[in-house]
Amino acid sequence: GRNDLRDVFTLTIDPLDARDFDDALSLRELKNGEWEIGVHIADVSYFVYQGSALVAEARRRATTVYLVGQRFNMLPGRLSENLCSLVSGQDRLAFSVVWTLKEQSLEESAGDGGRPSVWIGRTVIKSQYQLSYGQAQDLLEGKWPVVEPAFGGSHAPRPRGRGNPGVLRGT
Repeated sequence: GRNDLRDVFTLTIDPLDARDFDDALSLRELKNGEWEIGVHIADVSYFVYQGSALVAEARRRATTVYLVGQRFNMLPGRLSENLCSLVSGQDRLAFSVVWTLKEQSLEESAGDGGRPSVWIGRTVIKSQYQLSYGQAQDLLEGKWPVVEPAFGGSHAPRPRGRGNPGVLRGT
């Protein structure tokens, strides 16, 4: 009952020392020239049931707390660092918002009344890349490093126009 997005270019962006990856981004160009963009968050609800002692304890803790050299998880590490972590190369369950945009800018789209189509639902994804904040910032600043897929997965799409040499290049 999930939309299978495992073959879609997907990445996470987190601190260098991150141990859990709870959100991801995806991007793919569709055959009609439109772009599909996805935002994914780990589906913890598949593993944690309402009314359970685990939910009560997670509510009591409210969040994961990070201190220098220490971390106090909201959920047990087996969940937050494994089953509910969107680690590269692993099939993972997620809740996703996926929208389709035309190649024109959002401003142009809004000006002519065009609206992106949006889909929200349960998915299964597979992240190919784990970027640090620094690597993501380099990309935004036009520094186009070669970033290897974390598990030998697919290559990133290459945006057209404006002389962009490409976002990421796999092996």
